[in-house]
Amino acid sequence: MATLTVGTGQQYSTIASAVAASRDGDVLQVQAGTYTNDFAQINTKITLLGVGGMVKMVATGAIPNGKGILVTNTDVTIDHFEFSGAQVSDLNGAGIRYQGGNLVVTNSYFHDNQNGILSNPAAGGTITIDNSEFDHNGAGDGYTHNLYVGEIAKLTITDSYFHDASVGN
Repeated sequence: MATLTVGTGQQYSTIASAVAASRDGDVLQVQAGTYTNDFAQINTKITLLGVGGMVKMVATGAIPNGKGILVTNTDVTIDHFEFSGAQVSDLNGAGIRYQGGNLVVTNSYFHDNQNGILSNPAAGGTITIDNSEFDHNGAGDGYTHNLYVGEIAKLTITDSYFHDASVGN
């Protein structure tokens, strides 16, 4: 286990580069600030922790992976992150695209994405959301949502606020 630091003047300047270098058990301490078009696919069991305030992950155009700002494939904990602007051509762009494992999201904010969090089915997977807000997500077509969770083992939501979805759940 190691602590990797992300931000101006830190070990890694981008979240994507720190994620690529991470190993199971690592903690990525990300300095508060705006990270524009910093997309990552997470395949290691890690924690992403905002330090000194919110980490704002902003997409300003179509996401190249066709899925989301962060794509999680294993156990990931995310704390003090904000996601906005996620969009892809099939209208299923997500702040976080969950594909498996155990996802824990705390103290986070999802707004103005096609989907806040969008999950694939994962029979043994879990998603836990605590103290987070989902606001104005959706493409306005009724098929995109603040939160859309497919078939997983367990979804737990506590102390969170979901509102003003753009014609969706």
